[in-house]
Amino acid sequence: MTTNNGQGFAGASNDANGDSRVDKAKDAVTSAANTTADAAKKHPAAAAAIGVAAVAAVAGAAYGATKLREKAAAKPKTTKPKAAPKPKAAAKPKAAAKPRAPAKPRAAAKPRAPAAAKPAS
Repeated sequence: MTTNNGQGFAGASNDANGDSRVDKAKDAVTSAANTTADAAKKHPAAAAAIGVAAVAAVAGAAYGATKLREKAAAKPKTTKPKAAPKPKAAAKPKAAAKPRAPAKPRAAAKPRAPAAAKPAS
């Protein structure tokens, strides 16, 4: 329960003009309600269609919630024990490597001549 502290509801802060957030919210809701009522007076068929759609949405949500509750109630409460994990199959042995052909003999490397010394500049 909230109490009135003389400046609006308890905990409602005031802005620079002294208006509380609650007062601003009340004004916004009142303005929206007045605008909606005026629009409904100008376009009654559209207002009726919106009302029917809203009622249908609520009814659909209630129906879905009922079905979910019935489905949950139909499930048994007991839990089945989990099955033991299956043992892994033994790894297949790898195929033996094919024998390689013998390497061809390489030609002997030619000896290199020593690098000539560069003259100092």
